[in-house]
Amino acid sequence: MPLHGASLGGFTEDPAGKLRSRASFVRFVELLLAHREVLLDRVAGDV
Repeated sequence: MPLHGASLGGFTEDPAGKLRSRASFVRFVELLLAHREVLLDRVAGDV
């Protein structure tokens, strides 16, 4: 999703501003990917 959003942001009138507006989402996804084992353990425990 972040790469897709970044590529679409390049077609706006303010690409840098569009990416800055999505920075918090990108940081959140980065955090999730960095600690995906915790998420996978929780999902596996719920099933």
